[in-house]
Amino acid sequence: MKTLHLKTVFSSFLLCLISNVPLRAQYTHYEDTSWVSSFNYLSSATSVNNGVFWDDDSYSIPIGFMFKFFNDSTNTIYLDGEFGSGAMLLTKPSTMSTVNISGMMPNGADLQDKDTSTNGSFSPISYALTGTAPNRIFKMEWRNAGFFNAISNGVYTDSTNFQIWFHENGHMIDVIYGPGNYVSPFADLYDGGPGPLIAIFDSINTSDFTMKHFYYLTGSPSNPTMDSLDDFSSIVTPPGLNGHAQSGRVYRFKPYKAPAVNVGYTSQVLQQSHDIRTYTGQTTLLINIYNQASWKYRIISTQGAMIQTGQLQSGSQQISTQSLSPGTYLIQLESENRQFTYRFMR
Repeated sequence: MKTLHLKTVFSSFLLCLISNVPLRAQYTHYEDTSWVSSFNYLSSATSVNNGVFWDDDSYSIPIGFMFKFFNDSTNTIYLDGEFGSGAMLLTKPSTMSTVNISGMMPNGADLQDKDTSTNGSFSPISYALTGTAPNRIFKMEWRNAGFFNAISNGVYTDSTNFQIWFHENGHMIDVIYGPGNYVSPFADLYDGGPGPLIAIFDSINTSDFTMKHFYYLTGSPSNPTMDSLDDFSSIVTPPGLNGHAQSGRVYRFKPYKAPAVNVGYTSQVLQQSHDIRTYTGQTTLLINIYNQASWKYRIISTQGAMIQTGQLQSGSQQISTQSLSPGTYLIQLESENRQFTYRFMR
């Protein structure tokens, strides 16, 4: 039985993730590339589901090395069933109250095992570790996976095959598609989206589906572009590629690396002076200061009245707005003769 569908998750995104500093722009922390190669099923792999029927099940899988992803470093990846995807990978276990959790989706469709008798598995999930340090690759595979909505409509012939690779050297992520059999309408296969959703995301709060950044591939499956957003209020349908991914297509997420800056997904962030997240109706402003400069903040009414002031330190911090009446306010951040103003709603 499905407990929570991806389309339900996106409905929650649309309702809850309304930022007052809307951003839907090209990515700044990542580079992406795409090419065609041969698709080879994993051999001598370790089973994840151990021949058991799966449908929104959760598993923990050892990567085999420390992998850097956004602000996290982890040697374990968690296949999470809370979101109804079948291929939602997270950097730590989640519940519907977990905060600041990052992850990725090699395929955001509502997938399930094709053995609908539930007596075994027709859709094995497995993983393997190849190569030698420091050039090892963790590979995870979904083979002959089915689509929940299509199966619910009595169509059992749809299937998809894909892998996700984590590279120890460079901390790149590859999503590799294999052959598929797509019979049902796109709406059934991709929960109303135009095609497979391939994405990575930073610091999701699973209680209200707010997040710091969401990076996803869009456009032609043979020549996609990567876009980013932190405000889902402008998204009327789930994003995704405009069509099925061809067999052998490789989609790579590559960390942006600036000269003389630490390697990893945080490399570009470290060059930014600050980051602020404001969520409608919340009682806390979340602010990250990335440099060691002296910072001040002021909360001002839209009429210009000074309401609250304070100092900010380097690192992550929260500013309580619990005492404010519901309404619209401005917060000004000031450092080194530079001033930044953001609007937020309490």
